[in-house]
Amino acid sequence: MNECCGWCNQTNCQGCRENQSVCVFDPVDLGIALGSAVSVASLNHVDNRIMFSVGKGALSLGMLGPEVKIILGIPLAAAGKAPYFDRK
Repeated sequence: MNECCGWCNQTNCQGCRENQSVCVFDPVDLGIALGSAVSVASLNHVDNRIMFSVGKGALSLGMLGPEVKIILGIPLAAAGKAPYFDRK
């Protein structure tokens, strides 16, 4: 019996792989790791943001290979003013 959590909207894990879906556990693990990373950066007074657009660019360029399906970027800055968002 092939049990499946169903969070990928596939019938089973084999269907997830065959349909090139993304297993939900990978993005959840990635989110937990990113949250920890930006927390450590923030505690050390390093400005940071989790950016989808940076990861999407890296993904479209194939920077980490064809098997990688999700990339998020974390730009870091140790400056007096946050360079990522210019609010007026």
